[in-house]
Amino acid sequence: MLAWGPAIYRLPSNPFYFDAGRTNLFRESSGLDAIQYATYRSDWSLFAAQVLGSGYVGGREGENFNGSQIGSTEFRRSTLLRAQYQHAATTLGTIVARQHHGSGFVGGYGAWSFEDGWLLWSEVGWGRRPWSLKARPGNDLALVVERPSRPMATALLGASYTNDKAQTFQAEYLYDGHGLSHDESDALAAVGSRVGSLLGGPRTGQALNTLFEGARYAPVSTNRHYLAFSWQGTAQRERLLGRVTWHGNLVDASHRTSFYVEYAFSRRVSGLLSLVSRHRSDVVGCAQPSERSARRIAQPIPSCIGKRCNAAMRFDGQRRPTDDR
Repeated sequence: MLAWGPAIYRLPSNPFYFDAGRTNLFRESSGLDAIQYATYRSDWSLFAAQVLGSGYVGGREGENFNGSQIGSTEFRRSTLLRAQYQHAATTLGTIVARQHHGSGFVGGYGAWSFEDGWLLWSEVGWGRRPWSLKARPGNDLALVVERPSRPMATALLGASYTNDKAQTFQAEYLYDGHGLSHDESDALAAVGSRVGSLLGGPRTGQALNTLFEGARYAPVSTNRHYLAFSWQGTAQRERLLGRVTWHGNLVDASHRTSFYVEYAFSRRVSGLLSLVSRHRSDVVGCAQPSERSARRIAQPIPSCIGKRCNAAMRFDGQRRPTDDR
């Protein structure tokens, strides 16, 4: 199982699944076929994996994989090594990965739990994305697609508190070095405005090419700084489960609030309702299709889909309810 760390909706220390497929409520990320080997000695463990293939098929079905940090959307022939130390309430781990003929990745994670209901965690990753989209200075319609992107760092800090009523309060801060700075967002927004003004004129073809390129290579993260807060009722014996999440983009001031309710009619049948309300600022990125795609990727969603779970479960090195195989 290529899954670790207790992060809620982003996994910077995972070279394959940056957002772990949590951008679509009803679709899981495709799994990886891999040969795995693990050895354990006291509080230490060493894990090695050679990826033989993945469910990635390209196009819209593979959009989540734009967040991979090995410089490629192709995971086949990737090698991964992970060392982990776990003792009492402390877990520390480091990851090294490389895709054949691709880029290297280095990551790390840590988690610390406390008897009074607190859980703290941190993740960091350094690697390349499959591509990076920028506006070219001095040209009103030129977009630069760098494949793969330059190596950048991504980091996350999180905390959760579970009270005696089994209610969980969570907070996370994400810095995504692959995201756009304020100036880069402004530059792409200027290109988008220019495209709109040229549609229907003699440069319509050029404007459409720019529009399609921007939509195809939309950034996984529209900006670099994010905050997320959530509350979840996690009473395991109750039939009703609720979750409220607020996600904010600190660069362009856009934010999103999501509501999730699940009711268990029986052991095997559950119904769910999910609502999302969002506010966008005037800085929207390249063009409308590109911006919608990027915003969709950036949204947090519930970590419990169709099953009952405690979102703040103590990290034990095992698979979480929404982890991919």
